Amino acid sequence: MQATTTLTTAPQAAGDAHRWSVRWCALLERILAGRAAAGIDRSGLRGSVALVVLPSFSLVDPQVDLGRKGRAHDGTRLRFPARIVWSADCGADGSGAGNGAPVVLVPAGGSTVCSFEVTGVGVSASGSTLVSACAPGRHDDPLASAGDGFAPEVLYARPMAARRVLAELDRICEDGRLALWEARQMLERHAEWMLRHRHAAVAAEISPERDLHLLDATDLEVVRTELLLGDPAGRISPAYDRIIERCLAPSAFARVDPQRRVMTSLRSVAESAIRRRIGDPHVGRKVRRLLREETFAGLAELLACYRERWPGDAIGMRRVAAAVEVMSVAAPVSSDRLDSSRAPLDRAG
Repeated sequence: MQATTTLTTAPQAAGDAHRWSVRWCALLERILAGRAAAGIDRSGLRGSVALVVLPSFSLVDPQVDLGRKGRAHDGTRLRFPARIVWSADCGADGSGAGNGAPVVLVPAGGSTVCSFEVTGVGVSASGSTLVSACAPGRHDDPLASAGDGFAPEVLYARPMAARRVLAELDRICEDGRLALWEARQMLERHAEWMLRHRHAAVAAEISPERDLHLLDATDLEVVRTELLLGDPAGRISPAYDRIIERCLAPSAFARVDPQRRVMTSLRSVAESAIRRRIGDPHVGRKVRRLLREETFAGLAELLACYRERWPGDAIGMRRVAAAVEVMSVAAPVSSDRLDSSRAPLDRAG
């Protein structure tokens, strides 16, 4: 059985940000459960065993200011998801699942105590849950006590035959894989808007004086595909998967709500992908800021000034030239700012 939370039933009066956060964390919970089930050693599974998937999130009262998204339309304060991390040794075989979302196996008539820590939106707490495998024929309430609201104090589960437990583990694994694709699709629905938004922002940074279109529709579609699948050569991993993996970390939402964390990450990867597509190095903005602030005789002088301003950056002539080239293509640099934008390149990257 699965110890359910209220993650899939956000209040109707909740704002979009709250509903989004609840839905996102429900997907993360399924992914974590699937990975936990995949990590269970099935070789010694015999007899009658109870199977429980413990919750990975709980709705809590935020202890950080979330602004308007923290309240429903009627002013009611909303509860947001916080991560529950369970002890890694609370499985029946002592192995548990080391990713904080253990699948617990308990022999019929036995019990085990699972300790947990809760972290999210400014909340930090700990506790424990007693998981008991009911003896055959006993009819206990599946959730005996909700305890302090983070997780149930006592959880009863009915034992099943080993073959049914194996089938249920397979189902949980498959559901975790399905949830991963659903999470990718959830990000994809925001990607088109985010790419347009960041495309406009990058264009404005490169050439404030002109209304620029750096990439056409085809190029933007290539960038969207890269975010989902990575590049064909395998040099860049799928950005969506990186975002999801960061969200699975126990402290991912320690001081921030899930939607803000995800959208901040999505904005960052979208902008990076656009700049990569146009050949703009990550230091490009700093180079162009200098170029707008001062006059330089050539790239060598510009590089020297950059190294003096930001001595910790490992930058060579090639990246300085690339940053200037992007600016030149967008809007030619005036000769009174840079007299020799075609200066020879050195070998530094």
